[in-house]
Amino acid sequence: DGTRESEVLEFKTAPVPFSAPDKQEVAKDVSAMANSLGGVIIYGISTNQTDKTLPEKIVPIDVKNIETFDRVLNSMIRPPIRGIRKKLIPSPDPQVLLVNVPPSEDPPHQSLYKKCYYRRSGSECLPMEHDLIALKFGRKLSPVLDIFFQSIAAPKNFSGDPSWSDQARLRIFVRNTGRRIGRHLRLHLKFPPADVVRITDLRDSLHNIDV
Repeated sequence: DGTRESEVLEFKTAPVPFSAPDKQEVAKDVSAMANSLGGVIIYGISTNQTDKTLPEKIVPIDVKNIETFDRVLNSMIRPPIRGIRKKLIPSPDPQVLLVNVPPSEDPPHQSLYKKCYYRRSGSECLPMEHDLIALKFGRKLSPVLDIFFQSIAAPKNFSGDPSWSDQARLRIFVRNTGRRIGRHLRLHLKFPPADVVRITDLRDSLHNIDV
């Protein structure tokens, strides 16, 4: 449909067995997507000679490259990237290989060919700058905390003048996806004033709230 290459989409041809430079390109492209937002690489699509981001036609892949692709991923990217999915189209006589690369939960990933870390920038794969590599390693060595909410009961009825709803119940979670334990956690929640929202702490675990 004319969708162009982007930070999350790349087209590649692979009509002959991967050469040594091609294998380096595989490791670079896959690790760069994992180190960034994730995305899809489609092997078997040529691009316009004038506009390299514009897909032009299907150029069937060499089926030997399917196994070679797996060998490159298993041996030339560290740490290994989890969650990569592949699909052959059509499956009986493959012409195109779709590779879905998730955004990594364990970045950064290094291509061992040149001992380099890559990232996506638009439709390009570029070497990571030192400060970005340091930042990603820093996230691995620190707590990475996310807050999320679970609705236990939603309000159903309103009564009184002014009208107030019946009780809604909300559970608050803090999840650590980092590599280090988060100690002495302090969570700051800002609520509307008491004349707008009435708050009750069911477990008596919150402090300094207007009840």
